[in-house]
Amino acid sequence: MSEEFMKLKLRCPKESEIQLIKKLAENGDKSVDLTNLKVSEMGDGHMGSLLLFVDGKYIRRESPIYVSECQFKDVDGVVVIATLYSDVNGVLSEVDIWKTNFEPLIALPSSYDV
Repeated sequence: MSEEFMKLKLRCPKESEIQLIKKLAENGDKSVDLTNLKVSEMGDGHMGSLLLFVDGKYIRRESPIYVSECQFKDVDGVVVIATLYSDVNGVLSEVDIWKTNFEPLIALPSSYDV
């Protein structure tokens, strides 16, 4: 693993993050095994984007492959867009979260009826 990724703080995903990843995978017709998933928060202004580490491995996306996206509203009513990406082998690698007013995400929804 590169030195850049050795500095990342890996953690187990929160339940709300698991629900989002499941929804995005379902939207993209991808099966997902979250048993050994670890995540690391990205430096995105606290919008909630995550690097995904399956079995402790991160696959750098030279050419990101779009899997799916969904939209929801943050608790303040601002639209948030979440996009799931994989590497060229189909391994899920990143969840990009963008709050459309560029402010920090307050909270992920507890369910997705999108």
